[in-house]
Amino acid sequence: MNIFKETAKFIGWLSGSLAGVGAILLACGYLVTQANLHLLGLDVLLFQYDNKYYLQRGASFILYAANLIIEILIPLACVFLTILAFLVIFYLVLTRTRLNKYFESCKFKLANLNEKLRWLHRTLIFIVLAFLFFVHLLPGLDLLKKPLEISDLLYNTSHLTPSTENNKIKERLANGQTVELRNHFLLVLISVIEAGILLLLAWRVTSIWHLQFLMVSPFAIIFILYIILLPMVYGVLIIPIEFAPIEIKCGDKMLSNKSGTLDRFRLLNKTDQEFVLWDSTEKKVFWIPKEQVESAVIRERRPLFPGRTDGK
Repeated sequence: MNIFKETAKFIGWLSGSLAGVGAILLACGYLVTQANLHLLGLDVLLFQYDNKYYLQRGASFILYAANLIIEILIPLACVFLTILAFLVIFYLVLTRTRLNKYFESCKFKLANLNEKLRWLHRTLIFIVLAFLFFVHLLPGLDLLKKPLEISDLLYNTSHLTPSTENNKIKERLANGQTVELRNHFLLVLISVIEAGILLLLAWRVTSIWHLQFLMVSPFAIIFILYIILLPMVYGVLIIPIEFAPIEIKCGDKMLSNKSGTLDRFRLLNKTDQEFVLWDSTEKKVFWIPKEQVESAVIRERRPLFPGRTDGK
């Protein structure tokens, strides 16, 4: 009977965990999609995506971010292991020589000093963390905010001058400079990791203080902001801006004739009720009910703005 109880508890825990993971993926996928639509200058009401679509986009974001984190951690792990090896060798040499007694004496004195001045070193560490918060974390929000301020990429990509950071990012998007866009996202991801580390350190340092929650709350708020904005930045910098060329015949003869021009129309979205097209020549979006469509030829997806992909 106990086995059945434990099995039922495990199934309940697993179901709850899967539901929680699903909710996280849905939320990430929704933020990614909304940021991407805002970048293109498209009205959210024109598009109806199901939960499966948001789950896929959320999973893509999580996997992409996890892959970058692994790339960051591998060299850091190598450096850490090298330093650790030197410290172990130094410790072994120290404990097997006459310096051992001196080493033990220093350790004892430092332990006593730490006990007497525990509040002092915690205060000093917190001051350093607060300094990093105001000098590094708060200004670092610009890395996340700048990409999210870009919009109307479908309607305004000509005559760009890299006079501002926004225009630089917009130019890279229009030119397909994926390497530089990836590097920008990597900097954003590192900033999120730094915000998390500072939050953990602040929580640890203030663990014996009565006003711990108040002291840690600014770090927590900034970290939450970073976490929320990260998938949105992914939707702007990393999601490929590519749609399938389409030739369509419909009730609007003028529109049908125009669609014969190669790559003039791109399929932005298609559902059981509608086609949403973008006219690359007139910079317009067309909504066509499915009932009016006589035939449609949809080709392979292509970049909307063909350009450099090497980041040069």
